[in-house]
Amino acid sequence: TAKLEKAAVVETRKLKSRKAPKERVGSGKRSSQPPSPQEEVPELPPPITPALSSIPPLHPPSSPPTKADAFEEFKRERGSEINRIFVENKKTLGDKKRSAKDLAAVINNSKERNGLN
Repeated sequence: TAKLEKAAVVETRKLKSRKAPKERVGSGKRSSQPPSPQEEVPELPPPITPALSSIPPLHPPSSPPTKADAFEEFKRERGSEINRIFVENKKTLGDKKRSAKDLAAVINNSKERNGLN
């Protein structure tokens, strides 16, 4: 009996999946029948196709700026304050590195003189 019940469930599922699709209203499909005399179909004017050379371009054909150029422009305009702080910090870091290098050289020289190396 369990096999019969299982078969009935499977058969029910198959039947459910075979339902005909519902027809949608306004789905964009046109009927193959011509419009009735009561329905008025508006007449469309013929398309206007001027010569392409007479149409001015909306935007001149150009490529966008490179990432480097766009970044430089940002640094000059909206990011000028951030860029100023960055350049200042970069200079300070360079000064500190030079100072540390000089100090390391002094320490190494004194070690060599005292024979600690």
